[in-house]
Amino acid sequence: MMGVREATFSADPSSPPCATMSIGDVIGAYVAMTGVKLADLQGQVKTAAIARPRHELMYILRQLTAESQSAIGSYLGGRDMATVHAGVANVADRIAADPDYRKAIADLVARIRSAQFRPDPVADWRQLAALSVLRDPHLTDAEARKAAQQLLLGEAPHGA
Repeated sequence: MMGVREATFSADPSSPPCATMSIGDVIGAYVAMTGVKLADLQGQVKTAAIARPRHELMYILRQLTAESQSAIGSYLGGRDMATVHAGVANVADRIAADPDYRKAIADLVARIRSAQFRPDPVADWRQLAALSVLRDPHLTDAEARKAAQQLLLGEAPHGA
């Protein structure tokens, strides 16, 4: 069995993994390109139809961002570092064993990296910020909903 580090790749084998993309750009591109709903990726459903794309996204986020496994898990529904590590390892093992899957993931990584796809960074930032606010345990439901709505609509929160 090949370890995660040995199985990682970049879409262009001559270039090192890119750690310059934001997590929001990668998630936005992945959702747009695969048609998987962000809510499903962040949800608690563990069926193969949702878990496989979630694991692929975890793997791609490790390839294209400088985010830690803990940060990736947080963005993907509050999952812990061990869950992200297992998801990344699952994809890395499949890449090592299946050349067609390796090519499919490499192609997807290349498409996400490409300059042809650029999600709206402001809208993407707002969505991720709103999700973070909604998960904040220090806010009441009403406070979280109001703050998330303000973020999504581009309104400055009161007191800012």
